[in-house]
Amino acid sequence: MVNTDPVLHSTHGFYGKRTAFNLALPNQGQRITSQLDRPGLVRIECDSHGWMLAWFTCGQPLLRPTAKDGSFSITDIPPGDYTLVATQNYAGDTDIPVTVKANEAAKVSIELKKK
Repeated sequence: MVNTDPVLHSTHGFYGKRTAFNLALPNQGQRITSQLDRPGLVRIECDSHGWMLAWFTCGQPLLRPTAKDGSFSITDIPPGDYTLVATQNYAGDTDIPVTVKANEAAKVSIELKKK
């Protein structure tokens, strides 16, 4: 993490509700490295500035952002039953069961609602 501003930032990373790290960056140009202990989606907030929010993925090669129209594609998935997790800042996580069949596209419709 790098502080490019001349003010204090307190970077607080979360796996869900569990803290992954909480590090202060008081000086402009300061860099801090943090080792993440498990794969997953990490939400990063600045405790000093409540409007600052970022997301980081660690060790999840199948994570995909959506296009502007909300569509996405994940390829080369072996046949089987899976749980697709759609995540949105205000709606939270939505789990969708998906069955992938050999040589077929599995189409999924997802509706995210604010909780």
